[in-house]
Amino acid sequence: MRDGGFDPDALIDVLPQHRLIYVCVPKAASTTIKSALSALERGLAAAPDKLHTRRYSGLKSPTHVGLSAFHRLANSVAT
Repeated sequence: MRDGGFDPDALIDVLPQHRLIYVCVPKAASTTIKSALSALERGLAAAPDKLHTRRYSGLKSPTHVGLSAFHRLANSVAT
């Protein structure tokens, strides 16, 4: 998939403890959404210029949470 221009680790954010997966759509309020997710995850949002850097935002990639955990979360039924 990365050869075709799609990098899931760059465009997907995972918040396992909140049972949430966010698929980023560039130029569609993604910075605002990442700010809200960062605040949810860390208690405060990262600075706007650092929101797209996982180290500062606190948001995790699918690779960071692991394939099996990501798969379970993606296939879980919302309650």
